[in-house]
Amino acid sequence: MKKTVQLIFLVVGLLIAGCSVKYTPVVIKTTTKSKPMWTLTEKINVTLQSGSTTHLKLNTTWEHVGTIEQGEVYKTKDQIVTIRGPNMFEAYLVISEERIVGFYLPIEKGYARISKPIIINRKTLN
Repeated sequence: MKKTVQLIFLVVGLLIAGCSVKYTPVVIKTTTKSKPMWTLTEKINVTLQSGSTTHLKLNTTWEHVGTIEQGEVYKTKDQIVTIRGPNMFEAYLVISEERIVGFYLPIEKGYARISKPIIINRKTLN
């Protein structure tokens, strides 16, 4: 009986650890030069290393808010972007070389890498 309880705790612990969002602390550099805003021309499902998926809606408008070592950081006011693990985190997109590479977590001041970079199709606004 004791071994069964220990096994249950081990399995639950592994499941929780597997679903956690892993992020690296980063420093965001804001700039006074603004980059053009753009809209997303397709719906995109972004999968994190933890296996959770975030959905980015078609026609959302994105605004540049800064740069981190991993790429350019963009936020939108058209949808609430979150990533999930044991907690829910507000998230901004990080783009490098026309690919989504991860998310910037503004509250945690961290970067969460996605499992595989995704080519982004976007339309620049004037």
